[in-house]
Formats: sequence, C-alpha cells, structure tokens
Amino acid sequence: MKKSIIPFAVLIGVGLLALFFPSIPGAVVTDGLVAGDIAWMLTATALVLLMTPGLAYFYGGMIDNKNIIITMLQSFIAMW
Repeated sequence: MKKSIIPFAVLIGVGLLALFFPSIPGAVVTDGLVAGDIAWMLTATALVLLMTPGLAYFYGGMIDNKNIIITMLQSFIAMW
C-alpha cells in the first residue's frame, strides 16, 4: 500500500510547489537568431513528420501479419 502512495504524494508536492512558485520568464533575447536558420529547422521538422507514416509502413512490412497494427502505432506514438 505504501508503494502506491509515495509517487502520488511526490506528484502532489511538485504540483503544490509549482502552484506557489510559478516560473515567470524574463525578457526574450532574440540576438543571434537568423531567420534562415529558423526556416530550415521548421522545414526539417515538417519533413520528419511526413516521414513517420512511411517509416510505419516500412516497419509493418518486416513483421508477421498479427503484429502490424501495434508496430505501426509504435511509430506514431514515438512521434508524439
């Protein structure tokens, strides 16, 4: 019984600390940011998101028929 209460108590403690001591960000410094670098990172992120269904089909084709759905779902869950 005590094993199941300890993680819950830690979670409640962290939640209360976050409630009473919120993190307030300071000024956002944009020195050194290049628009081309940001555009490339967004493009690369979009390409990786488009790659995920293809990777799921690739992994699904390498295993038995009964395990295809769970293997494809693992690729999509890893993207999350």
